[in-house]
Amino acid sequence: MPTAGRPPRQAALTDEDLKLLRDALVGAGWVSGGSDRKPSALEITSEIEKARTALIDAERMSYDFERVEEMVRAAHVAGIAIVARPWLNEPGLILRYFDCGVDGVMVPHIEDGASAKKFVNYVRYARPKDHADKIIIIMAETPNAIAHIDEIVAVPGIDVVNLGVNDIAFAAGHPGEPEHPEVVALVDQAIAKILKGGKTVGLNVLKNWEERMPYFLGKGVRWLNVHVNVFIERGAKQYSELLKQHAR
Repeated sequence: MPTAGRPPRQAALTDEDLKLLRDALVGAGWVSGGSDRKPSALEITSEIEKARTALIDAERMSYDFERVEEMVRAAHVAGIAIVARPWLNEPGLILRYFDCGVDGVMVPHIEDGASAKKFVNYVRYARPKDHADKIIIIMAETPNAIAHIDEIVAVPGIDVVNLGVNDIAFAAGHPGEPEHPEVVALVDQAIAKILKGGKTVGLNVLKNWEERMPYFLGKGVRWLNVHVNVFIERGAKQYSELLKQHAR
């Protein structure tokens, strides 16, 4: 029975749900993701309208494999898919994450078609029977990767090309300036080529989402990564501002 004042929980994730999610990635599908270390945070993510996946960011955060398994169970009970981002594009590591039950992987440091194809082959090695049912995301994080984006999107089996905007800014000589004109031009160029190649475009939503989300949704981006901490920080700020305004 749902708790009073809260919406009912989504039903547990089924194989058909995952298939529909993956099929939606090429075309008009809309997927929002969040990342946090606690399984309980996945319940919050599942209640955000249109949020259909959660991201385990093991490249930047301290997850052990036991915690990954806990996160997977919590996500599936909440009715959402879960994608892991390992810190290396390495076969044994990708195999281990799939053995923990994740529904897909997002791998960093893809620079060209050859490295993208190698990663897809790792997934096929890790899941020889059902690799076609997994969500496969590669990250393009440098101007060099964007220069090779046509050959990357041509690799069969990739569902999403995620643009690491902050990493692109750093590699382009503009650290901490993801909205520098040169960075914006590179990202816009990549978005157009990814969509032309029939893949879904993903990127991180920064804190100024009032400006960035309409812009990128208008460009055709459909995979948006939002850190759970951003929701918490924005909610806390709004709460504090209301207290200052009314509790006098």
